[in-house]
Amino acid sequence: MAKKQAPKSAESDNDKSPKVNTPTFNKHYEKIDSEIVFEFGGPWGVTAMMIGFPTLMYYLWGCLQFYRGKLVSPFDIQFWNQIFKGAFPTWYATKMYVLFCLFELFLAYFMPGPIVKGAPVSSLKGKRLDYLCNGVTSWYATIVTSLILHYYGWFRLTEIIDNFGPLMSVAVVSGVVITLVIYFTTIMQGNQYRMSGYLMYDLFMGAVLNPRLGHVDLKMFAEIRIPWVLLFYISISAAIKEYELFGYVSASMAFMVLAHFLYVNACAKGEECIPTTWDMTYEKPIIFGKQLISSLVIADTANSQKNRFRMIINGSYIPRYTFPQLPWGTLKNPTYIKTKSGNLLLTSGWWGIARKIHYTADLMMAFAWGFITGFNTVIPYFYPVFFVAVLTHRVSRDMERCAKKYGKDWEEYCKQVPYIFIPGIY
Repeated sequence: MAKKQAPKSAESDNDKSPKVNTPTFNKHYEKIDSEIVFEFGGPWGVTAMMIGFPTLMYYLWGCLQFYRGKLVSPFDIQFWNQIFKGAFPTWYATKMYVLFCLFELFLAYFMPGPIVKGAPVSSLKGKRLDYLCNGVTSWYATIVTSLILHYYGWFRLTEIIDNFGPLMSVAVVSGVVITLVIYFTTIMQGNQYRMSGYLMYDLFMGAVLNPRLGHVDLKMFAEIRIPWVLLFYISISAAIKEYELFGYVSASMAFMVLAHFLYVNACAKGEECIPTTWDMTYEKPIIFGKQLISSLVIADTANSQKNRFRMIINGSYIPRYTFPQLPWGTLKNPTYIKTKSGNLLLTSGWWGIARKIHYTADLMMAFAWGFITGFNTVIPYFYPVFFVAVLTHRVSRDMERCAKKYGKDWEEYCKQVPYIFIPGIY
């Protein structure tokens, strides 16, 4: 099928939406989206993950906290006793975590931002939900608030790293409690969707597709507002602690603060691109400096190209000028393949180079975070190695689902864009 060109972007013609048909929602898509396909190893696999991942986090934290990054035998009883005592949840840690989450929820509910329509949702018979995307204003409000609290001594940011073990436990327990509450509330209301009949699997995947508290989408809130913002504050807390102890901030620590700031900032400024992604419509709830900046630019512009293309097509694109606005974020006259259903597969910009180029950028960034720490311990490399496994699995799911959904149109797309991660190699 020949490539086609889309109309000029909204940046060059802001007075009207492009005259392009919006992708249709049909019974074929509804059938595919409602199919129950066991993923992540099925019920046994997800049960192992729910038990294994928190256990692994405690193990890695214990190695860093008590043995300076040295790997300890996981069968050492004394080691686990140290973890139990050091990471036992406290009321202080509970107050910190709960107040932070409530503050972020308050910002998500009341801060100004554009309202963006999501893609058609199968469980709602093709309805498109509204999303208040105030990630940028909430992000900067959080920064200003934390600076005031720290400066006046009302809450020292070093409290985060000093109470990391208990905070981690509170986060784990909170995650379990919230999961159970949403799951059983959904069941009682009869709003469950795509249920397998296996309790542990359905708990892991979620019972409802788009849980909401008022107009706040809890899935999007949990994806951006809590984990990434907390990661930045863990880094800044560690940097301040290092300065208080040694009188300086090391280059590797400064690198991590910068890396996490840039990543969270990118997530916040691009939040309006999230509502049309697969996660929301289908999923249930120096040289290293050069590598970091390069990967950030690729990830930022690639995600912008893809999601702004979608938003221009469905008429929901709103030009914004949040910091930083990188060049090549919006494609002018992009080429694409129009599928039989009306959906469009982008074949220009970064998406004409590789099908998952944004994942390549994410992996570059993840390995940069590990490389900057050196090689005294393998623990910093857990995240990039784990990320490789996660993205490889995610890509296999994407490829399988798209092949089933688009048929011969997908085959043509793969011919035009033959590489997945690395152009010319894979």
